[in-house]
Amino acid sequence: MQTALLKASRELGRSPKGKLAERLARRVMTLFDQGMRDDEAIASAAAYQEKLIAQVMALRHQGATP
Repeated sequence: MQTALLKASRELGRSPKGKLAERLARRVMTLFDQGMRDDEAIASAAAYQEKLIAQVMALRHQGATP
């Protein structure tokens, strides 16, 4: 799981430490708990989900509904 977290952090251009990293780590753990075992797949899915969250937050910030 640590490898997946580091890969996802790199893909997102984020530090693997801090508040956003904690959320990403929980996402990685959730994917693992759901049965995913491939580090690449977990990292890719976690990064994709984080990107979606960022888009939703940006829309909300602009006053739009996702």
